[in-house]
Amino acid sequence: MRRRSAFTLIELLVVIAVIAILIGLLLPAVQKVREAAARMKCSNNLKQLGLAVHNYEGVHREVPTLGTYRPPTSMGKHGWVMFLLPYLEQTALASQYRWDVSFSDPVNQPVIKTQLRIFQCPSTPRTTWTISASDSGVAYEAAVGDYAACNGVSKDLATYLGNTSMSRGGMFFGEITPRGVRFAEVTDGLSQTFMVLEHAGMPEWYVLGTKQPTNAPVPERAAWGHQYQFSLLLRGHSTDGKSYYGPCAINCSNDLGIYSFHTGTVNTLFADGSVQSVRSGMQVSVMAALATVGGGEVISPNDY
Repeated sequence: MRRRSAFTLIELLVVIAVIAILIGLLLPAVQKVREAAARMKCSNNLKQLGLAVHNYEGVHREVPTLGTYRPPTSMGKHGWVMFLLPYLEQTALASQYRWDVSFSDPVNQPVIKTQLRIFQCPSTPRTTWTISASDSGVAYEAAVGDYAACNGVSKDLATYLGNTSMSRGGMFFGEITPRGVRFAEVTDGLSQTFMVLEHAGMPEWYVLGTKQPTNAPVPERAAWGHQYQFSLLLRGHSTDGKSYYGPCAINCSNDLGIYSFHTGTVNTLFADGSVQSVRSGMQVSVMAALATVGGGEVISPNDY
């Protein structure tokens, strides 16, 4: 009777080595597929936001203001997202929101604490889903998101670039302006103007991909229900990402900067409703030009 053959130790080690090599080859591919899917979901979130803004503009002939003290029926304080909720398939949530008091009022807590997937990028390694803050002495909790309305260019960045006339002037301009920007006023062209940007990871603070030991200086900038903080007035950062103003435009720091967890790029919603991937190496002057509605700069896709 023949004895059953068995693996020798060497053969077993060879098999284990081959399996390890295959796993080593497959894991990066799996991770790339997973990241591509997350980046696509993030892009779709922005496309839905763009569609909502366009539908709102089609009805009101202007985009929402960044925030307002003058909503339809009161002198309360309310952010740009509140105006879009009915256009984001959130009619029920919108109906719960009280316009006769501010966003931070206790009666509006159930609304602003609601986590909305449309504001969550799957690539973000988030551990914090709400923030606690105060508004005019009123404590509140709010759900956070990974995007921000483009408020334009800060005065200091405009000075850094030697063009003070470009200060502010974004698609979502000001928190007390009487009305929003009209598409016809975007003389740079809708396809050449930022509308909503990735601002991922807040309130946790990231610099050049590294999480910092403390939260970002103003954590309420992550709150999608805030009157005006869910926005970016762009500044540009130093090359180490630890201060502003400077030449670093993309993925430098999520403290007042365009920031994502996609490798080498961020997703950006343009005013024409398209979503473009913008590379991390984009010049800060190009970022500033795309952030304003009427600077007259000539920008090509190769610039970003």
